Amino acid sequence: MPNPDEKMFVATFVKGLCAKTMAKIRSRAAFHIEAEEVMVAKRVTKKRDCSSGSGSHSSKTFLKPKSN
Repeated sequence: MPNPDEKMFVATFVKGLCAKTMAKIRSRAAFHIEAEEVMVAKRVTKKRDCSSGSGSHSSKTFLKPKSN
């Protein structure tokens, strides 16, 4: 499809997001697009963390500062 907005619009229907009004359809499509963007951002962050070697939280040690 030449229009990416049209692609997301179709994806909302494929996933069963049917509505009776165009406003509701647009609202649900916007929610779907936002959710996809969040998932992509999480994947990028996770990939960046794994490639830098800081993906394992168990290897980090958090110590309380000593109080004299």
